Amino acid sequence: MSSLNRTPHSTLSVAKSTKVESCPRQLSKKEVTQSTAETTNRRSHTTMPNNVPGGVSDVLPADDTAIDVANRVKSQVEEKTSRTFSTYQTHSYAKQVVAGMNYFIKIKVGDNEFIHVRVFRSLQAEYSVHGLQEGKTESDELAYF
Repeated sequence: MSSLNRTPHSTLSVAKSTKVESCPRQLSKKEVTQSTAETTNRRSHTTMPNNVPGGVSDVLPADDTAIDVANRVKSQVEEKTSRTFSTYQTHSYAKQVVAGMNYFIKIKVGDNEFIHVRVFRSLQAEYSVHGLQEGKTESDELAYF
């Protein structure tokens, strides 16, 4: 067993063949509980990888994927809003892995007029609009809905 190069403190038996150096003083039950809660809290606030089922990615600028998804559902969006859009520009998006993929897309449809569209892509690569929010502006945050 290796030893640390410092003044020895009391030791605590962890297992029959293992000893661990302890602090110069014992921690109170309250200090142990608080320390455990802080560690647990730090762990629960870590960022989930974007490919974890249920985790929503950060909002990203529109790319070829987002533009393609938005264009695939344009007719569905026009039907749901009872409008025909001469302006239909993908602005930004986020995605969520589920049993398929959810895309949350901010689309510019007029002068400072945006809509937020949730598109579900099934495992069979079928695209459908599962949610739509009208009356949005460029500064409105794109979030789960």
